[in-house]
This record gives sequence, structure tokens and C-alpha cells, in this order.
Amino acid sequence: MLLRSASPGLIAVNGVLCILLGIAVLAWPGATLLVVAVIFGFQLLIQGILRIAAAFEFELPGMLKAAVGLFGVLLVIVGVACLMSPGRSLELLVVFIAVGWLFDAIAGAALGAHLRGGSRFAAWGLAALSLLGAIVLFAWPGLSLVTLVVVAGWLLIFFGVGRLFDAMRARRVPVAA
Repeated sequence: MLLRSASPGLIAVNGVLCILLGIAVLAWPGATLLVVAVIFGFQLLIQGILRIAAAFEFELPGMLKAAVGLFGVLLVIVGVACLMSPGRSLELLVVFIAVGWLFDAIAGAALGAHLRGGSRFAAWGLAALSLLGAIVLFAWPGLSLVTLVVVAGWLLIFFGVGRLFDAMRARRVPVAA
């Protein structure tokens, strides 16, 4: 998702955080999940801010604009919830992450429908990855957290690479004054 008003730096930071988190998860799947919960919280918070910006940036029909903005607000709420009590219940965190990814998938698919060219397919691809992550978390909640974290690690790496491509494109797109 390419946002003209969003800082390419913020988009790149989001991508780098996703990639670093994904690599850390794959390297140390048994490591303290509290750290993962905090980083997920920040990632969801940034993703929510980007979705809210998209609601204002793009000329979308009223209901779609409201939905994209609402999904952004929900992502911010889920991110804040992860940051406020990461150690309370890791199973609850799995639900928060699944809900966050589901909302992100819906918002990304809706935005992709209104974008053109490569940005459209990038938005849809990232939405599909978010949806896949949400389905896995919802369908098999009994899986060990380590297994879920490994799946999430791979998804985060792919998501982060997509964000880095968005940031590179944002640097090349002139902002209309």
C-alpha cells in the first residue's frame, strides 16, 4: 500500500521491524515471548496509523473510507492492548494478533481494489498474507505458541519485504502540491 502522505521512512521502519522480528522469531523460537508481544504491539500500532492515514489519503467512497479508518483504529487498539499487558496471557495475544491480521487483510484488500498497477497487486498480496496468518491462528489455536511464532516469523519477513518495496516506491513518487 503506497501512501503519498506517509513518510517513506516510517513505512521503511515498519518493514525493517517486521523483517527483524521475523528473523529473531525464526532464530530463537523458544525465546521470551514477552519481547515478541511488545514488538507485535508496536507493529500493529504502526500498521493501524498507516491505515488511518490511508483513510484520509485516498479518495474512497464514504463507507469504504469509514471501514478503512475503523480497521486502522482497531489495529491501534489491538497494538496498544499488546503493549499494555504483554505477559498477561499469551493465548490472548494470539487472538489479538489474529484479529489484527484479519482487519489488516480486509483493509488491504479494500484499498487494493482502489489502487492502480503494481500497488494494487502489492496491497492484495500483503492482504492475502495477513489473511493466511489470521486463518492459521484462528483454525489451530491449540498449536504450540512456538509453532505459531515460527509461522508468524515467516509472514512477518514477507510482510516486511513488501513494506520496504512500498517505501522505495514512495521515495520515487512525487508528491503533488
